[in-house]
Amino acid sequence: MSKADLNDLLQIWAATLRGDPDHGPPFINSDDLLSTIDTTLAGDIPWQSFDITYNGEANKNSPSWKQKSFEVFSRDPCLILHSQLGNTNFDSEMDIAPKRVFDQDGKRCPQVLWDDYGIVADIMLFTHYFPRADIHELLSPDLLHQLIKGVFKDHLVTWVVEYLVLTHGKAGAARIMADVD
Repeated sequence: MSKADLNDLLQIWAATLRGDPDHGPPFINSDDLLSTIDTTLAGDIPWQSFDITYNGEANKNSPSWKQKSFEVFSRDPCLILHSQLGNTNFDSEMDIAPKRVFDQDGKRCPQVLWDDYGIVADIMLFTHYFPRADIHELLSPDLLHQLIKGVFKDHLVTWVVEYLVLTHGKAGAARIMADVD
């Protein structure tokens, strides 16, 4: 997102808060936002950048985005993952072990999983009647999903909500979160 677009977005946000003179948006402008991002600790993983351009057919009448070069900034996702998994704040937040439930005879009991985890009970997996295919043996942990949930939902959203309550009070934070939802 360009700085101009960020500034427009921040102005719109500020306009929604005009009824509350004691509290404004957390960032004055795009430079303030980007400065906050740059000073946020994320280990010692360096930023990388590269340019991308549209490589399909384009002519002078093509949209401007097909004619421009864009600089993309990122951090190495493998290093980010390594850093996140090594972060002690997440010690008890992820369970990457597959869930196994057995009945009294020692047989796998998928119905319990279905019942306990809210999956519609009257749907039977297509592999149910396959003699050598136990879908529960084939599932591996979804690390990407758990990372996104652990980092974004559990960690980042909690931090943002705490920040909003401290900055805008409970009522103001609730109003802002209602707008976000």
